[in-house]
Amino acid sequence: MASSSFNCPRCNSVNSIVKDSRYRENGYYGEIYKSRRRECQDCGCRYSTMEVVMKGDTTDQDIEAWKNLGKGVKVDKSGCVIEKNIPIPEAIPSSKWTFTEAMEVGDSFVVDDRDRGQASSYMRCKKMKVVTRKLSDGRARIWRAS
Repeated sequence: MASSSFNCPRCNSVNSIVKDSRYRENGYYGEIYKSRRRECQDCGCRYSTMEVVMKGDTTDQDIEAWKNLGKGVKVDKSGCVIEKNIPIPEAIPSSKWTFTEAMEVGDSFVVDDRDRGQASSYMRCKKMKVVTRKLSDGRARIWRAS
């Protein structure tokens, strides 16, 4: 969507596209605004605009957005509904270092030296004390110290 009514603040071009639109309400005056993120097609600058939605100048999308305004629901310009306050399900551990949680003090394992920092950081996050040593073959050994 090209827009001729908003000039780019960097290059003053009128050639921009709307990247995102949100509806906002001014509580004092009760006006409905469209807050838009725009991108200039000439210089790539991104900027925001606020437009007052006039009565009689509404679409079905505007009406749907107004119904959901105070409910934390956003209707995207593609028609997708973005919802808030949906509980996040429990995560399945995805780290390759979860096996270290079963280690006892004195246990160790060998990793490539490039993975040494990641493995020891994971273990420190889990409140384990770690000792690492480089091996002569370019790998590293990591011990659980406590």
